[in-house]
Amino acid sequence: KKSNESLYVVRYSPNGKQVAVGSHDNHIYLFDARAGYRLRKTMSGHSSFITHLDWSVDSRILQSNSGDYAIIYWDAVSGKSLQSARDSLESDTLWASWTCILGFPVMGIWQDGWDGTDVNCTHRSNNGDLVVIGTDFGEVHLLNCPCVVKSAPRRSYTGHSAHVDSICFLCGDNMVISAGGRDKALLQFRVVDGSRGPVSPSQRCETVVHPDTQVRMAWKGVKREQRVSGKSR
Repeated sequence: KKSNESLYVVRYSPNGKQVAVGSHDNHIYLFDARAGYRLRKTMSGHSSFITHLDWSVDSRILQSNSGDYAIIYWDAVSGKSLQSARDSLESDTLWASWTCILGFPVMGIWQDGWDGTDVNCTHRSNNGDLVVIGTDFGEVHLLNCPCVVKSAPRRSYTGHSAHVDSICFLCGDNMVISAGGRDKALLQFRVVDGSRGPVSPSQRCETVVHPDTQVRMAWKGVKREQRVSGKSR
């Protein structure tokens, strides 16, 4: 154990060779997964605890968010920050995942009146078309990705009785799993493509659509059925 503080986030590089660990001590620790998880680099630059991490597709760049809502980009080879190159990094880097709550592709997830504590987690679908977020109000929101307009259109779903701590698409993008904080609940949401025809009726129905101009019906039973009536970029 290299940190005396709690660890907030762990991310393997896409090539499986490195592990980045974000700590409450404001540092990111980079380990060599091929050499018994030997510590390679300690990345310093944040003035608050690390909340989110994502790797670039080529496993050479990391992006991090912190508790004071800062974004820093890192060279995973040297362990140095790349803040001076931020504009080109945002436009030119392909990210293997997107879980950061800050950054250009998710700038529209914030609604009027929200502050930085109101979004706890986010996850981009594996095909890059959608993003889901978990809020401090116990809600799960579905949006197009990238969502760059102010208070971007969305659909909101409930079920948690407390804040949502973590959320992710499964590998096929057909399911979303959310984890609650105080309620300690795991919820499973099914993502349904509206172009594939109706969902078999279950116990009761409600209008559940992806945010676009076309509204269709989905059926809601024990599991939460989420109708995607059109995927747009």
